[in-house]
Amino acid sequence: MTKQTKPQVLKLSLVPHIQTGESVDQYIEKLKEFCVAFHTEVKDIQFNSEKEKASYFMWLMINSNEPQYQALRLIFQFQKEKAGDSEILDSIFAQVELLDVYRKKVDAQSFEDRAVRTMAEVYYWGDMTVKEIVVQLVSIKLLPERDNDNNSAFDTHLQRITQYVSSFPNFNPDIRRSQIK
Repeated sequence: MTKQTKPQVLKLSLVPHIQTGESVDQYIEKLKEFCVAFHTEVKDIQFNSEKEKASYFMWLMINSNEPQYQALRLIFQFQKEKAGDSEILDSIFAQVELLDVYRKKVDAQSFEDRAVRTMAEVYYWGDMTVKEIVVQLVSIKLLPERDNDNNSAFDTHLQRITQYVSSFPNFNPDIRRSQIK
Protein backbone atom coordinates (compact mmCIF):
# COMPACT_ATOMS: atom_id res chain seq x y z
CA MET A 1 0.00 0.00 0.00
CA THR A 2 1.38 3.41 -0.90
CA LYS A 3 0.99 6.55 1.10
CA GLN A 4 -1.36 9.06 -0.50
CA THR A 5 -0.07 12.58 -0.63
CA LYS A 6 -1.91 15.81 -1.17
CA PRO A 7 -1.35 17.52 -4.49
CA GLN A 8 1.45 20.01 -4.35
CA VAL A 9 0.45 23.55 -5.19
CA LEU A 10 2.70 24.79 -7.92
CA LYS A 11 4.24 28.20 -7.56
CA LEU A 12 2.30 30.72 -9.58
CA SER A 13 3.87 32.58 -12.48
CA LEU A 14 5.39 35.95 -11.69
CA VAL A 15 3.53 39.08 -12.73
CA PRO A 16 5.27 40.65 -15.73
CA HIS A 17 6.58 44.18 -15.46
CA ILE A 18 7.41 46.45 -18.36
CA GLN A 19 10.99 46.08 -19.51
CA THR A 20 13.35 48.69 -20.93
CA GLY A 21 12.88 48.88 -24.69
CA GLU A 22 9.49 47.15 -24.57
CA SER A 23 6.64 49.09 -26.15
CA VAL A 24 3.48 49.75 -24.15
CA ASP A 25 1.48 47.68 -26.66
CA GLN A 26 3.88 44.73 -26.30
CA TYR A 27 3.69 44.94 -22.53
CA ILE A 28 -0.11 45.25 -22.48
CA GLU A 29 -0.38 42.14 -24.65
CA LYS A 30 2.02 40.24 -22.34
CA LEU A 31 0.05 41.39 -19.27
CA LYS A 32 -3.23 40.32 -20.86
CA GLU A 33 -1.80 36.86 -21.58
CA PHE A 34 -0.52 36.66 -18.00
CA CYS A 35 -3.94 37.55 -16.53
CA VAL A 36 -5.68 34.84 -18.56
CA ALA A 37 -2.98 32.29 -17.61
CA PHE A 38 -3.20 33.39 -13.96
CA HIS A 39 -6.97 32.80 -14.04
CA THR A 40 -6.28 29.27 -15.31
CA GLU A 41 -3.64 28.62 -12.66
CA VAL A 42 -5.77 29.89 -9.77
CA LYS A 43 -9.20 28.67 -10.89
CA ASP A 44 -8.04 25.30 -12.21
CA ILE A 45 -11.25 23.31 -12.53
CA GLN A 46 -12.70 20.91 -15.06
CA PHE A 47 -15.96 21.89 -16.74
CA ASN A 48 -18.32 19.76 -18.79
CA SER A 49 -17.74 21.85 -21.89
CA GLU A 50 -15.63 24.66 -23.31
CA LYS A 51 -18.81 26.77 -23.44
CA GLU A 52 -19.31 26.34 -19.67
CA LYS A 53 -15.64 27.16 -19.04
CA ALA A 54 -15.87 30.31 -21.18
CA SER A 55 -19.13 31.35 -19.52
CA TYR A 56 -17.57 31.07 -16.05
CA PHE A 57 -14.53 33.09 -17.18
CA MET A 58 -16.74 35.81 -18.66
CA TRP A 59 -18.84 35.94 -15.50
CA LEU A 60 -15.68 36.49 -13.46
CA MET A 61 -14.47 39.08 -15.97
CA ILE A 62 -17.66 41.05 -15.41
CA ASN A 63 -18.24 40.46 -11.71
CA SER A 64 -15.01 39.65 -9.88
CA ASN A 65 -12.99 42.24 -8.00
CA GLU A 66 -9.83 40.12 -8.13
CA PRO A 67 -6.90 42.06 -9.64
CA GLN A 68 -6.44 39.84 -12.70
CA TYR A 69 -10.01 40.55 -13.84
CA GLN A 70 -9.80 44.23 -12.99
CA ALA A 71 -6.56 44.44 -14.99
CA LEU A 72 -8.18 42.69 -17.95
CA ARG A 73 -11.14 45.07 -17.88
CA LEU A 74 -8.74 48.03 -17.88
CA ILE A 75 -6.68 46.51 -20.70
CA PHE A 76 -9.77 46.02 -22.86
CA GLN A 77 -10.84 49.59 -22.11
CA PHE A 78 -7.34 50.84 -22.99
CA GLN A 79 -7.27 48.88 -26.24
CA LYS A 80 -10.78 50.02 -27.15
CA GLU A 81 -9.81 53.67 -26.69
CA LYS A 82 -6.85 53.07 -29.02
CA ALA A 83 -5.76 56.64 -28.32
CA GLY A 84 -3.76 55.21 -25.43
CA ASP A 85 -5.51 57.06 -22.62
CA SER A 86 -2.75 57.78 -20.10
CA GLU A 87 -5.22 57.75 -17.20
CA ILE A 88 -6.28 54.18 -18.03
CA LEU A 89 -2.62 53.23 -18.50
CA ASP A 90 -1.81 54.62 -15.05
CA SER A 91 -4.68 52.53 -13.65
CA ILE A 92 -3.29 49.44 -15.37
CA PHE A 93 0.15 49.96 -13.81
CA ALA A 94 -1.47 50.50 -10.39
CA GLN A 95 -3.41 47.27 -10.90
CA VAL A 96 -0.17 45.43 -11.68
CA GLU A 97 1.12 46.35 -8.22
CA LEU A 98 -2.10 45.01 -6.65
CA LEU A 99 -1.77 41.88 -8.77
CA ASP A 100 1.75 41.33 -7.41
CA VAL A 101 0.45 41.47 -3.83
CA TYR A 102 -2.54 39.24 -4.64
CA ARG A 103 -0.34 36.67 -6.43
CA LYS A 104 1.84 36.36 -3.33
CA LYS A 105 -1.23 35.92 -1.14
CA VAL A 106 -2.68 33.22 -3.39
CA ASP A 107 0.72 31.55 -3.74
CA ALA A 108 0.85 31.15 0.04
CA GLN A 109 -2.51 29.36 0.17
CA SER A 110 -2.80 25.62 0.47
CA PHE A 111 -4.21 23.43 -2.28
CA GLU A 112 -7.34 22.91 -0.16
CA ASP A 113 -7.89 26.63 0.40
CA ARG A 114 -7.66 27.36 -3.32
CA ALA A 115 -9.99 24.47 -4.12
CA VAL A 116 -12.58 25.56 -1.57
CA ARG A 117 -12.63 29.13 -2.84
CA THR A 118 -12.79 28.12 -6.48
CA MET A 119 -15.54 25.58 -5.89
CA ALA A 120 -17.52 28.09 -3.79
CA GLU A 121 -17.35 30.59 -6.64
CA VAL A 122 -18.29 27.97 -9.23
CA TYR A 123 -21.26 26.81 -7.18
CA TYR A 124 -22.34 30.42 -6.60
CA TRP A 125 -22.03 31.07 -10.34
CA GLY A 126 -24.04 27.86 -10.81
CA ASP A 127 -26.86 29.44 -8.80
CA MET A 128 -26.48 27.96 -5.31
CA THR A 129 -27.10 29.79 -2.05
CA VAL A 130 -24.31 29.95 0.51
CA LYS A 131 -25.97 27.22 2.60
CA GLU A 132 -26.30 24.97 -0.43
CA ILE A 133 -22.63 25.56 -1.27
CA VAL A 134 -21.55 24.55 2.23
CA VAL A 135 -23.71 21.42 2.14
CA GLN A 136 -22.23 20.49 -1.26
CA LEU A 137 -18.62 21.13 -0.19
CA VAL A 138 -19.14 19.01 2.93
CA SER A 139 -20.82 16.24 0.91
CA ILE A 140 -17.88 16.05 -1.52
CA LYS A 141 -15.54 16.15 1.49
CA LEU A 142 -13.78 19.35 0.50
CA LEU A 143 -14.85 20.74 3.87
CA PRO A 144 -15.02 18.66 7.07
CA GLU A 145 -18.38 18.18 8.74
CA ARG A 146 -16.85 18.61 12.20
CA ASP A 147 -14.05 20.72 13.66
CA ASN A 148 -11.14 19.43 15.76
CA ASP A 149 -13.32 19.43 18.89
CA ASN A 150 -15.95 17.29 17.12
CA ASN A 151 -18.43 20.20 16.94
CA SER A 152 -20.35 21.03 13.81
CA ALA A 153 -18.25 23.25 11.56
CA PHE A 154 -21.26 24.38 9.50
CA ASP A 155 -21.45 27.94 10.86
CA THR A 156 -17.70 28.44 10.39
CA HIS A 157 -18.01 27.20 6.82
CA LEU A 158 -20.97 29.56 6.22
CA GLN A 159 -18.81 32.50 7.28
CA ARG A 160 -15.92 31.39 5.11
CA ILE A 161 -18.02 30.83 1.99
CA THR A 162 -19.88 34.09 2.54
CA GLN A 163 -16.52 35.87 2.68
CA TYR A 164 -15.49 34.28 -0.63
CA VAL A 165 -18.63 35.16 -2.61
CA SER A 166 -19.97 38.27 -0.87
CA SER A 167 -18.06 40.67 -3.13
CA PHE A 168 -20.05 39.63 -6.19
CA PRO A 169 -22.70 42.16 -7.25
CA ASN A 170 -26.11 42.01 -5.55
CA PHE A 171 -24.92 39.28 -3.19
CA ASN A 172 -27.50 37.81 -0.83
CA PRO A 173 -26.45 34.63 1.01
CA ASP A 174 -29.97 33.22 1.19
CA ILE A 175 -31.12 33.86 -2.37
CA ARG A 176 -29.96 32.24 -5.59
CA ARG A 177 -28.27 34.59 -8.05
CA SER A 178 -31.03 33.98 -10.58
CA GLN A 179 -33.61 35.26 -8.09
CA ILE A 180 -31.84 38.56 -7.39
CA LYS A 181 -33.13 41.50 -9.39
